[in-house]
Amino acid sequence: MIVVCQNPVKETLTPSPNGVIQKFYTSQVYRAGTVSAWINGIKLIAGWEDGFTETGVKEVTLKETPLTGDSIQAEYEPA
Repeated sequence: MIVVCQNPVKETLTPSPNGVIQKFYTSQVYRAGTVSAWINGIKLIAGWEDGFTETGVKEVTLKETPLTGDSIQAEYEPA
C-alpha cells in the first residue's frame, strides 16, 4: 500500500497557556502518530512523563502544565 504524506503543518497551539490548562488544539485535523510538540522551543517526547499525548483529532494534552507566557507549538501531517 502506498501512503501519501501531506506537507507538515507547524503552528502555535491554542489557547494561550495560563498556568492551568493542559489541553491544546491544532487548527486542522492531524493524522494520528504524526504530532511533534515543543514548549518554548524544547521538544517534548510523546508518552514520556513530561511529554504529551494525542488525545483527539485536533487535541494535544501536555503532561505538565505550561506557564502563562510559554509558547506551545506542534508540527503534524494534516489528515
